[in-house]
Amino acid sequence: MPRHALAEMEVAANSRMEMQSRYDFITAQRRVSREGAKVRAKAQRRKEERWVVNPTPTPNGLVRNFSLGVGLGEGRSARELLSDRRTVAEGAFTAPVLREAAAKAGVDMPVTEAVCALLEGAPVGDVIGALLSRPLRGERE
Repeated sequence: MPRHALAEMEVAANSRMEMQSRYDFITAQRRVSREGAKVRAKAQRRKEERWVVNPTPTPNGLVRNFSLGVGLGEGRSARELLSDRRTVAEGAFTAPVLREAAAKAGVDMPVTEAVCALLEGAPVGDVIGALLSRPLRGERE
């Protein structure tokens, strides 16, 4: 085969490779752009959902369940915290009911158990220690 034919074949091969590289690059850019749009839309939905879940802050700016959790973390008793409230901390009443429903269904809910333990007066350090000492396993195991 003549030398110039080999050179032409090399040029053609390089052109095809360059075109394929450009196509791959543009395709990758489009995919990243689509994925980025999906991520941004998901973040926006989550941001909107946060306001739907518990939109009513207390006068001091803290959400009711959060302020109850802060009080428990500071070592105050649930009875004391719930007795001087004008608003309802839904979690304080929902957690025991949820624990009972989970037990009936045979579902392990360690965070719900921890919340119930705190509401029943267990020391915060013990509850956190019990949660952190659980063996690691998959969520669906």
